[in-house]
Amino acid sequence: MQATQQGLYEVQMLVREAPERLKPSGPSKQVIRMIPYCQNEGFFGRQEILDNISKALDPGRSPKRQHKFALYGLGGCGKTQVALEYVYSHFDEYKIILWVSSSSVEKVEKDFAEAAFLLGLGKPVKHANEARRYALQRIYELSTLVEANTLPH
Repeated sequence: MQATQQGLYEVQMLVREAPERLKPSGPSKQVIRMIPYCQNEGFFGRQEILDNISKALDPGRSPKRQHKFALYGLGGCGKTQVALEYVYSHFDEYKIILWVSSSSVEKVEKDFAEAAFLLGLGKPVKHANEARRYALQRIYELSTLVEANTLPH
């Protein structure tokens, strides 16, 4: 549990340090997407919530600050569907989209292992911390390349 909390803290710190780096700064063909669900074609409504998320997460608003938005409510009220709608509505605005589920320690570890693979780790991981460290380091490296407009095609 402590390793998972440390991993989530590291993700928060990475995002806090440079959230605007994950936005595209020029044309590039390399994108990384890890989204566990398809877009819900039957989604409708909730436009005000989606607009609020867009405003809150817009790096142009204050690029040096971490942007956060929390969806909360009872189970089954549609939080995941709203988050998915935002992700798919803004799909082309981001080079890297990694959805890490925090429903259990095992799920966090599995998602970080998958993220590490997508980010280029060419070997199976033996420890969850190895995948998390690699994924966070690679995200930082790629975001630095995006910021410098040198992301490989």
